[in-house]
Amino acid sequence: MSVFLSYSRADSEFVDLVQRLLVSKGYDAWLDRRNIGAGSRWDNEIEEAIKSRSHMVVVLSPESAASQNVADEWNYALDEGKTIVPLHYRECSIPMRLRRLQWIDFAKQPFAEAFMALTNALGEPDERPSDAIELAKREGYVSVTEPISGIRIAFAYRDYPKAGGFLMTVWSTLLWSVIKRGSTQHRAYDYGYQWALRNLANGEVLQLPDKKGLLLHEIGIEPGARLEIVHLKGEKS
Repeated sequence: MSVFLSYSRADSEFVDLVQRLLVSKGYDAWLDRRNIGAGSRWDNEIEEAIKSRSHMVVVLSPESAASQNVADEWNYALDEGKTIVPLHYRECSIPMRLRRLQWIDFAKQPFAEAFMALTNALGEPDERPSDAIELAKREGYVSVTEPISGIRIAFAYRDYPKAGGFLMTVWSTLLWSVIKRGSTQHRAYDYGYQWALRNLANGEVLQLPDKKGLLLHEIGIEPGARLEIVHLKGEKS
C-alpha cells in the first residue's frame, strides 16, 4: 500500500522516523519535505500525491489539530475516499471528522507495538521485494554500539544477510575488541553469557533466533538500523 503523511512541522523529527521505517519496509511513504522538488507548485504536488495514494496517515498533535493545511489535506483525502489512519502522537483535541475513525496510539503504547499496528492497518507494502535474498541484498549499513565501552562497529547490510551469522559476528568482533583493550569491565562477553541487541529506533530487543537460516529483516533488522548491546540479567545461560 502507498501512504501520504499529513503532519505539522512541529512533529518533523518523529514523522521523519516513521517515514524512514515505512520506506525500509517497502511502503511508498510520501513526505512533502522529501518528495516535492525545487520549483514545483506546492499545492498541486500535494493534491496529486493524495490522489495517487491509497492511504493517509494523519499525525495528531496540538499543532497539527490546529493547522488549516493539515485539515485541508485530510478533508480532501476523505472526500476522495482514501483510507485515513489517525496516529495519536501527542495529546490534543481530535477533530470531529477524525474521531469516528479507529486511531493508533503512539502516545501511550510502546513504539514497537504502535508501529506494528500501523503497518497492520496499512496492509502489505507494494514495493517490498518478494524474493528473500534480493531483500537481504539491499543497500545500507547496520551499526552496533557497546554502550559502556563506546565501541562502535558497522556492517554492510548486504554482506551479512543471515541473522545468526550477523549476530555471532557482532559478538566475536566486540569480544576481540575488548580483549585487545585489556578491559576487565566486560565479563559479560565471556562465552555463554546471555546478550541481545536493542533497536534504537523502536526499543525492540532482538535475540539470537532459534530457527536457523533467518535473514536479517526476518528478525526486525532493516538497512540503516542502529543497534546497541543489551545484557540479559548478566548471567550465564
